Amino acid sequence: MPVCKTEFVPRDPGGQGVALGGDPRGAGCVIAGVAASAGEAMAIIGQADIQAAILDVNLDEGRSMIVADLLRQKGVPFIFETGYGKAGVPKQFANVPLLPKPFTSEDLTKTLATVTPRVR
Repeated sequence: MPVCKTEFVPRDPGGQGVALGGDPRGAGCVIAGVAASAGEAMAIIGQADIQAAILDVNLDEGRSMIVADLLRQKGVPFIFETGYGKAGVPKQFANVPLLPKPFTSEDLTKTLATVTPRVR
């Protein structure tokens, strides 16, 4: 089971966040914050020691690619959650693990394990 120190979870436009699937805390994660917009997500990234992130492709004001760019620049691993499949992810992020919605806690844990180092 992956264990991550902190991560943040951008919330999708419907306000679902992790409600559509599992809870990252079940995978040993501490949630640094939940963001409804790219601005909120970027503020969390700037203030917390983020080890991993779960990005919903869509946020309140649009897509989360600016957040993905920042995470990539900072070397923070992340996964995308989306109901659109690979077609919803731009080509520059084709190598980012995808967690299709709806998902289970087991799906979330397995997908996080692909990017999250063990941190105690």
